Amino acid sequence: MHSKIREACGILVTLTICFFVYCCMGILLKGSLFDTMAVSLWHIAGTILPGMALAALLSRKHAQYRIIGWLTISFALGYCANILSYFLFVPFQLQMLIPYWGIALTVGSLFVLVRSEFRFSVQKIKRADMMGLACLTVCLGITYLCYSAYNAAPVSNVYPTYATDLMYWIENASALANSFLPIDPRVSVGETYYYHFFSSIQIAYVSLLSGADIFTLGTVFFALGKTVLCFGAFYLLLSRYSPKLQWFGLIAILFCTGLEEKSIVTYCHHLWINPFGFDIGYAFEALFLYCFLRQEENSFDFNNFLLCILFFAVCCGSKAPNALVILVIPGVICLKWLTEKEYTKAFGYGLSLLFIFALIMITCIGLFIASVGNGSMEISVPDGEKVLQTVVYSNPLIIGLFALCLGLFVLDKKVRSIVSIAASLCGFSGLLLGVIVTQDGHSEMYFTMSAFVPCLLFAAEILDRYEWKHIVATRTVATLAGFVMAGEIVSMLFVGYHGGIGQYAKKGLENILCKDAVAQQFCDASSFTFADYDALAWVRDNTPRDSVLLSDRSVINKEDGFMYYGAFSERQQYLEGDRYFRDRYLEERTRRRLFIEQVFANDKDALKRIAEENIDYVIQTKRITPGFEGNSSILRLAYETSTVRIYEVVQ
Repeated sequence: MHSKIREACGILVTLTICFFVYCCMGILLKGSLFDTMAVSLWHIAGTILPGMALAALLSRKHAQYRIIGWLTISFALGYCANILSYFLFVPFQLQMLIPYWGIALTVGSLFVLVRSEFRFSVQKIKRADMMGLACLTVCLGITYLCYSAYNAAPVSNVYPTYATDLMYWIENASALANSFLPIDPRVSVGETYYYHFFSSIQIAYVSLLSGADIFTLGTVFFALGKTVLCFGAFYLLLSRYSPKLQWFGLIAILFCTGLEEKSIVTYCHHLWINPFGFDIGYAFEALFLYCFLRQEENSFDFNNFLLCILFFAVCCGSKAPNALVILVIPGVICLKWLTEKEYTKAFGYGLSLLFIFALIMITCIGLFIASVGNGSMEISVPDGEKVLQTVVYSNPLIIGLFALCLGLFVLDKKVRSIVSIAASLCGFSGLLLGVIVTQDGHSEMYFTMSAFVPCLLFAAEILDRYEWKHIVATRTVATLAGFVMAGEIVSMLFVGYHGGIGQYAKKGLENILCKDAVAQQFCDASSFTFADYDALAWVRDNTPRDSVLLSDRSVINKEDGFMYYGAFSERQQYLEGDRYFRDRYLEERTRRRLFIEQVFANDKDALKRIAEENIDYVIQTKRITPGFEGNSSILRLAYETSTVRIYEVVQ
């Protein structure tokens, strides 16, 4: 009984701490105590608690977890539960049932935890665990300041400026909340939109569950889950090795970067400043490896198999390059199992992983569909400059360790293992793809960043097995690595991508301290004001979810990458600039641009055709189109702020 009470108290304390962290974030950046507490409770009940229940179901009886491992597995399985729940309802247009499902899932999770006698226990917290929790707190603080606080909602930000990729991600989540498969939210041509959806799906599900706006969920409330997943995943993966190597590896993978002003691999920028999509795939890449390598050492375990499948599916659905690179490791180990006649493991894992990869690539990412993808993707022999930009400058510490350990691997047979062989091939494959592939926006960098995980795993495997006979050599390697590590951390803070994360942390702190909105009186056409945000929030809260909006901002103002109106209204846009479309819908986009220009020039024929274009609302930004008059017989003024008018199309 004492053990059960202890585990129940541990769960209660964990949930309370998570609730406290969520509330602190929300209150500091959002302002409304009631809304923040409500969304925090939904997060706890709808994500973390089901994750704990799944952890109990998929754990061996009386399984022992360290505190950080238990937190990570619970958060990861809660993330998986959100995605599975999404697919139960949204593809069938049953979004209205999701809150009831959330309540049932919460009650069921509590029942499972009690009925299973918790089926796991958290080992007594030791000094190393306290160090880990302290490091996790540092990671959370960095993400909070550099991402959540930097991207505070406009109600608490004097002059908000958001990354285009963030707005793109938010719009994807809003489209996924409306339907699956979604329509491209940036142009309403009715064509299915394919992309790496799984990070956006989780946000869309929590929005449908709690009623919270997607921007707040994707910024303010995203930091805790993302940080626990990223830090915990590598903490678990490196727990296979000696404590010194574990902590060295954690610093190398989380706090070190490269010469990002020279490199096309914007590693730290993605990890701390824009943590979505890739970061989730990155974390689940490490979690999958952790579970899969446990299976390599033991007989077939069905529960572990389910964990591997779930984690690999989320990895693939969040960022396909992560899954593509990491497939090399199970491929090599499955071949080994075949030679050892362990057919259950070889075929069970091998065929299942290939099936999951193909299924997600075809159904979500649109493999084999001609209209999908990056038309400019090329494979070519790289020159020396690109090799330097992609590999050497990206993360010298991890790349240097990888090269050093390749030498040790060749010279010393004792350090070789199937894991080291698989990880070396995997790391080399990812680095190779990074240098031979060329894509718009340097998207080939995701292959290189994905390769950091197996490169680090390979280095840890070799260094853990190598017998350092010469103390001088040991100290030399450690000293050099220390100097490189210090230099990379300084680079991350001050001279990295867009000026280093220190600049983002400073702006984040300013946003927290300057919470009260400051009136913007002399706004030019390119600014985004609090009154603009209020108008879009009204659209989000008072119009049907499937509404189509026509606005003047992107087209009239010539801002092809401006996606604020779609992200904050969470509604389908008639046309929102030309960013990301490339050669798709070229003729239709040209026609729509002309039509929008005619509408806001008060062309009578264009105004009469608004209803024929299936447009539900027209958004006029007064400072951009001051001469727009509207038409009382076609457009009814539904809402107005000092800067924006919202017209409803009445015929």
